[in-house]
Amino acid sequence: MLTISPRISRQSLAGHGWLGLLSGALMYIICLSGAVAVFYPEFERWEQPSVVEYSQLAPDALQRAYEQRLSQIPKGESIHDITMVLPTDAYPRGYISAQQQSHFIQQDGSLDIQKLHPWKDFLVNLHIELHLPPSIGLVLVSLFGVLLCGLVVSGFMAHRRIFKDAFKLRIRAQNQHKQRDLHNRLSVWAAPFHLMIGITGAYFGLAMIFAYVFSFAFYEGDSKALMADVFSSEPVLSQPIQTANVAKALTNLASVLQQNINKPESNDGNNDTDKQLASSDGVDLSDYAPFYVTIEDVGTPQQYIIIGVRYPDRLIYAEQYRFDNNGEYINKAGFSDGVAGRQGIFSVYRIHFGHFGNLGVQIAYVLLGIALSIVSVTGVNIWLEKRQGRDFINDAWVAIVWGMPLALAVSAFMQIMFAFSAIAIFWGVVLLSIGWSLYVKNESDCRYGLTSLTGFTLVALIVSYYVRFSASGITITAHWINGAWLFTAVAICYFGYKNRIASPNETAPI
Repeated sequence: MLTISPRISRQSLAGHGWLGLLSGALMYIICLSGAVAVFYPEFERWEQPSVVEYSQLAPDALQRAYEQRLSQIPKGESIHDITMVLPTDAYPRGYISAQQQSHFIQQDGSLDIQKLHPWKDFLVNLHIELHLPPSIGLVLVSLFGVLLCGLVVSGFMAHRRIFKDAFKLRIRAQNQHKQRDLHNRLSVWAAPFHLMIGITGAYFGLAMIFAYVFSFAFYEGDSKALMADVFSSEPVLSQPIQTANVAKALTNLASVLQQNINKPESNDGNNDTDKQLASSDGVDLSDYAPFYVTIEDVGTPQQYIIIGVRYPDRLIYAEQYRFDNNGEYINKAGFSDGVAGRQGIFSVYRIHFGHFGNLGVQIAYVLLGIALSIVSVTGVNIWLEKRQGRDFINDAWVAIVWGMPLALAVSAFMQIMFAFSAIAIFWGVVLLSIGWSLYVKNESDCRYGLTSLTGFTLVALIVSYYVRFSASGITITAHWINGAWLFTAVAICYFGYKNRIASPNETAPI
């Protein structure tokens, strides 16, 4: 009979505990960073508050910006695309991107300072890739999206009194009951949101894997043919090599929209131009605003222009209208009226980040993301309670739960004020928090200390921000972000103090 030695059993149990802690910690990090990252466009403006903002950028100004950036590229150096983003109500700044560098565009078309937002990049990369190599991190985070879907479904099936207990929330009960009620109520009330986040999150990393499999299964290994069916095939052109006429394409866009909005093209995105330009007078185009321009295959006979147009009351990221070098209309991709799968795929991004509605929608996304973070934490707390004892895992877990907000605060402070690497600071603070908690061996003291430090760091960040940047030159968005930081500092400190007074011997992180 096969037996396992006590030493191996203890080592396996410890390994199992660490794996459980790691998976819970990663889910928590992904959820909390995602809740904060909802406002990543606002964080870009917060990091560079002195940039001049405006609402309109003329076609001639975009043409000048494009030609100026094109002239800066060394002769003989190939470049695949140049993208210009137009100002919108949500992001009233224009900029141009090429060769992994971006510069703001002034209203006269001249190039301004370089567009840099390292803390925002750190935050988004943490949520999407966990600061791992993209080929690994993106797939890993997507697998957690699949895991989240499984947890939502299995949680519903395991809850036999889901309707009877729908409003039971014993917040002042014993810790075990409080943890279970928080976990069950938040997971049930927000289940549609959690399921949507899991599905869309799984798409980002697993799409390329599925594309690879499908290309061999249905396209004889031709991945380009698959991409053409999914995202619409590129126009086939052979033109003299010249500077693209972006201004003319933007000028022609109005008539193209007028003739296409009410008379959509067929779904393949490769239609006869005369048929596409059927008359449909009386269309209100005020809400169909272009917000980016991309010149593809720069400096080649295949060069063409893409103008992305945001459609009102639609989830798609954009409809793409294509023009040749001379600014003459070719066709559109069909994301607005093509096959359902194409429309769905081009809607995933806005659905996942909540960028399809107004400020209220985005605030709701933040609150629901925080709720999902609490569900992740209380799930591990319930597991820890069932273990009937405490060890290093309890100490490490409370440090992870409250060390992450501290790490985000410290990384923002050090990056904004001293340009230190946010990635190194973040993970360094997380590790130091775990080490301190393992040394203290008291969850209540650790929680109180970490929440206090987080509040102090956020206040220091706000004060230092106004010292560094002139208050008169700071946009209202930057003031709004700082107000959110202040509210977070007060809320976290209040939570830590209240729990310190109410339950000084509490063993759960929340």
